[in-house]
Amino acid sequence: MESILEGIGNLSIDNFSNANLTNTKKEEQIPKEESIKHEGKKKKKKIKKKNKNKSKENVTQTVATKPMHKVYVDYLVQWLQENKIGKNESKRLSIARELFWKCCDTGITEEDLLFIRKKLTESEFVFQPGDLWKQLDTFFGSSKITNFMKQISELTPTGLNTSPNACCGKYELLYRLLRKNSFQPNKGDISDNGVIIELKGQEVRMLSHDLVGTKYKSITDSIFNPMIKGNIVKSGKLKGKIVFEVEKKQHCLHYQSQFKCRTPEECHQMMSQLLTELHINGNINEMAKKIMNNSNDYQQEIYKRILLNDWFEKYKARMSFDKLMIFGDGTNVKIIENTEQLSRCRITGDYFRIAHSYNIGWYIQ
Repeated sequence: MESILEGIGNLSIDNFSNANLTNTKKEEQIPKEESIKHEGKKKKKKIKKKNKNKSKENVTQTVATKPMHKVYVDYLVQWLQENKIGKNESKRLSIARELFWKCCDTGITEEDLLFIRKKLTESEFVFQPGDLWKQLDTFFGSSKITNFMKQISELTPTGLNTSPNACCGKYELLYRLLRKNSFQPNKGDISDNGVIIELKGQEVRMLSHDLVGTKYKSITDSIFNPMIKGNIVKSGKLKGKIVFEVEKKQHCLHYQSQFKCRTPEECHQMMSQLLTELHINGNINEMAKKIMNNSNDYQQEIYKRILLNDWFEKYKARMSFDKLMIFGDGTNVKIIENTEQLSRCRITGDYFRIAHSYNIGWYIQ
């Protein structure tokens, strides 16, 4: 009986342990299957995510373009390169960046730049005397583009400097952009179809090359003292001194009255000597007669004009240019090749610093 019971006991224990093992295996298999399924789902999600990211990347790559400033600068560099402006890539890039801000300031678009270049390729813009801005309005048919050109005229980019002492002037970049075949010569500002052009903006000074203020004072002192009474200096280094500023507008009436006190012969002699010592080229005798109106009637404007003409001719020969272009503010451009055309310019002030060793001259416009 006991052995039967033991057998039953052992049987139940073995069966129970086998059942447990079987259940354990089943339990182990279930989580494993679930984890495999879960991992499979994870992998699928990752693949989907990757595909989504890839598609996003593709969309981004398709939609994305260069930054707007880069588009403009690249295009402007091409324009500069085409016109041979800027000696190397870094100089062209420097100029293009300055032009970019003028595009921003005036609302110039990429399409506007395309139109400008196309128009300049198809037809030639020629600078004429008169109102430059009206000429550009007519040429481009756009006040916005004219305003853009106005902004460019004020630029003096370092990228166009030929040396540390030879800086680019106003209107130079504008001229080069509007006239494709123009370039910087060894002497002068612009070479255009074989013509050397000197460009000037506002407050143009036409100076004597070799005559300084202190020398001019010494010459006038020796000629006019004591023949006529001079004027008293009211300020500066020579304050209170008597000098002979026969060229200054504010003293014109004073010197007219002083020359009236001398004979026509004496006046002619003084003026002839003055022109000779100032190294004025030409017929001194005839010029002296004009200044004194063949009498003792002093004509200050004629005296000033004779000095201006002489200094212009010497400046033109020294700088080897064919034309002088005075832009001013752009509303009344003057193109000057000779002294006859120089008469279109007004003398707006003097640069006679008789207490200093600065070259004397005139402001003209």
